[in-house]
Amino acid sequence: MKAIGYLKSIVLTLILATFFTGCNKVSHNGSIDGHWQIMNIEELSTGDHTTVTDQRYIGIQLHVMQLIGPGVSVAANMTYDKNDATISCDFPYLPQDQVESKLAPFGIRSNPVTFEVVESNRSTLVLRTSETIITCRRF
Repeated sequence: MKAIGYLKSIVLTLILATFFTGCNKVSHNGSIDGHWQIMNIEELSTGDHTTVTDQRYIGIQLHVMQLIGPGVSVAANMTYDKNDATISCDFPYLPQDQVESKLAPFGIRSNPVTFEVVESNRSTLVLRTSETIITCRRF
């Protein structure tokens, strides 16, 4: 009987040790982390507003930004500077001749790209580049 009690305490200790030493990656991006649905894209040069009717998403987690839409899924290496409120992205696996076809539907005209974070809260993310303003809602 003592052996069973001893064995239970060892197993419980191992389980707790595993639980407390698990994955330690914690997001440092604050409110920009998450899955965002693009709602509007405003072209700054023309003043045109596009209400996005199909499903286009921006996923942000740790150092990765992923763009997902009809026929498109591309990932970027991302750096978020909280002090300057900027996000810098580089799409390293996207050939330069595909930038227009893959990134333009998301309001992105260049690779690499830097966004100014205009607004970021639990429900809204507004990103601005030199060419566009991208308004998203949390999805």
